[in-house]
Amino acid sequence: MIRLIQYCTRVFKRFKVLPMVLVFVVVKFSSKEFGKKIVPKVNAPYLLETSCEFWAQEVNFISSKSIENHIKVDMNQLVALAYFNTCQSPSLGSLKYAGDSTVRFLYSICKANMKKKGDSKIIEIIDQSTEQIKKAIELDEEDPILTAEKCKGFAEQLLETIQVQKRKLVKVYELDTEASQKQQKKYTTEDFIFIESNSEP
Repeated sequence: MIRLIQYCTRVFKRFKVLPMVLVFVVVKFSSKEFGKKIVPKVNAPYLLETSCEFWAQEVNFISSKSIENHIKVDMNQLVALAYFNTCQSPSLGSLKYAGDSTVRFLYSICKANMKKKGDSKIIEIIDQSTEQIKKAIELDEEDPILTAEKCKGFAEQLLETIQVQKRKLVKVYELDTEASQKQQKKYTTEDFIFIESNSEP
């Protein structure tokens, strides 16, 4: 909490305005005593608030506990963001509310970043492996033996497995892109301008 107050003090020194604070509690509050001093926000019960006189306009907290009665399909977007952050699930498949459009949108952003960093390399490796296996399959043995036939059969199966996995990667990417496009349509040009203007230091 001391560190949070220090951050707010620095904001005030630079911009001459008290900040509005939102804290995502991913695991739990570091102090049980502090946890007792926060209360549900009247007009947004999925948020918690505490006294912040003189160092912030308001301080809100959101946690897995505070949102537990508000999690559903088509949930509030802030609740969905907290759900996404607190679950820390590596895949949509393990989430009960994976069908929520905001949750899918957030995962599509992460997926796109992962694709930029790693998926393109994976697909490149798959393509290279596929080409090498094709060459092995197409080899004509002058004196084919049973072992060679078994190896060829194994290579054919491996090739099919690689192609199936590649199709799955492409399909998942297309689904996530579609979810991202649908979610973006919910925002207006004014929304994006507001986000950009408030993102500048």
